[in-house]
Amino acid sequence: MNNFGSTKREYFYIASGELNKMYVLRYFCHEEWFAYDNSGENQTDHHVRNLSIDWKKAVAKANEYVKNVNANRAKKIRLLGEPVVLDKIVRKDKEAIAQEKAEKLAKEEFWARVNAERNNNFVYACWGTYMANSCKKFGVRQQGALDTSKRVTLVGTIKSVKQYINTFSYHESYVYKSLIELDSGHKVFGSLPNTDAALDVGDRIQFDAKLEEPKDSDETFYYYKRPTKVKLLNQVKECA
Repeated sequence: MNNFGSTKREYFYIASGELNKMYVLRYFCHEEWFAYDNSGENQTDHHVRNLSIDWKKAVAKANEYVKNVNANRAKKIRLLGEPVVLDKIVRKDKEAIAQEKAEKLAKEEFWARVNAERNNNFVYACWGTYMANSCKKFGVRQQGALDTSKRVTLVGTIKSVKQYINTFSYHESYVYKSLIELDSGHKVFGSLPNTDAALDVGDRIQFDAKLEEPKDSDETFYYYKRPTKVKLLNQVKECA
């Protein structure tokens, strides 16, 4: 008993085009395969070439094409197809063609203007965001650098809470980290402080911790270590 194998069915066929105004040549192939407990199938059906609006000429061109394909093949691919009634091709006059080109050009110019405005707005928005952040950081720097020589008391609002895999545990476990914006405008990042109440984004807390300055510090961001003496000053209430 074979544990693997495949079957393949393929042929060319003559059909009418997408708008039913010309005979075209298409290729169809359906293949099924199996290997032990796995199996699958693939199918393709795509356009090969345009032929003619005359059935006899279309068949002649299709036969010529298929003949060339089969020239070096052991297993020949068949050609199928039957004549159908095609829709009449309506030739456009010069005025209609000129009008279509003008309309197409007008649309291209319109969307070019729209895209240019969008790009300008995006640039202005990025510039505005950058300037706002720069001004905010400048204001924070005026508050001075935070003390990293000893444990200090910090008061601020939780801006984000994220879950991370605990790389120091032999078992699958997680730790939670929080980004807190202090009243001074400085931002600190570290393990989510432990309290009796579950902390979440928007909660305002007070705690003691040791601060550590990053190597590329701009005096607006710090890491905090070993938070203790946590007090929940006010908590965001969920809507009922």
